[in-house]
Amino acid sequence: MEHYVVGIDLGGSKIAAALAAADGRILAQQRCATPVNGGAAAVLAAVAALVRRLLAEHGLAEADLGAAGLGVPGMVERESGLCRFSPNLFWHDVDIAGFWREHFACPLALDNDVRLGALAEQRWGAGRGARDLIFVALGTGIGSGLILGGEIYRGSRGLAGEFGHITVTRDGPRCNCGNRGCLEVYAAGPAIARRAREAMERAPESLLWRLAGGDTKKVTAELVSQAADQGDELARWLWEETGEYLGIGLATAATLLNPERIVLGGGVAQAGEKLLRPLKRTLAARTMTASGVTYPVVPAVLGSAAGVRGAVAAALKLCDRRGEGHGPGIPGTH
Repeated sequence: MEHYVVGIDLGGSKIAAALAAADGRILAQQRCATPVNGGAAAVLAAVAALVRRLLAEHGLAEADLGAAGLGVPGMVERESGLCRFSPNLFWHDVDIAGFWREHFACPLALDNDVRLGALAEQRWGAGRGARDLIFVALGTGIGSGLILGGEIYRGSRGLAGEFGHITVTRDGPRCNCGNRGCLEVYAAGPAIARRAREAMERAPESLLWRLAGGDTKKVTAELVSQAADQGDELARWLWEETGEYLGIGLATAATLLNPERIVLGGGVAQAGEKLLRPLKRTLAARTMTASGVTYPVVPAVLGSAAGVRGAVAAALKLCDRRGEGHGPGIPGTH
């Protein structure tokens, strides 16, 4: 009997889910708003309802599910099935595995959403064919997923890939993590906007003033991108500097991990070449030039679909492991 898998991308504002065949083909998709205000119980109930809706749409029973994958925006403890912390969902120590066992018999591949995005890009997207890959998500924060030897790398305590918290300056602004000078305080979306507001005070002629209607509170990374595209020197300089900070951080990661490819995703990466040019230049200058090794940097191609596609990929991997005789691990989880 053919088994199907479900992939779920749990976000702070929406939940997306997809039903897929054993070969990875997406058969149906559903989404709904995330009922964050209802707490963890309401959010997980919405996840279960979405899965059942997908099954009903195709006339399938829960017994037809071989596995499911779930990506969560936060710190996930895969062995226990706990989400230790998710700032977007306001979660602390939520027992996802326990909930899943109560509602479904199939095993669950649970992971951080950015890691699953990396898996999706490696299997179907810009990282296709690469066994060693760094995927960086540039948005409100900066996260990364590491694929080493064709598998997600999580580290001894599941914290590998906190790329946004690489130190790039010794005495920089204070980061939410408690450190100073983290990459995230320079190159995440809100950080770009903050740096723009600070620089505008010294540049009354900048186009950013007009685009923001004279109100610096309206300045966003997207607005800085628009100003740069219209030739504003201050905005261009901000993107140049942002690319340099990212290049410094990526040079550290690339020197340690020697990836085949670096994939950039997230809203900030939409800035395109004005970000990529200084990033690539800095990366090349700060890695071991004598080795002759170069690190291709490419934009992600799956966009907002990466999370749910990665959850599908994780579920398929779990099915493969069970087929090889590894067993399901903790019943209902992986």
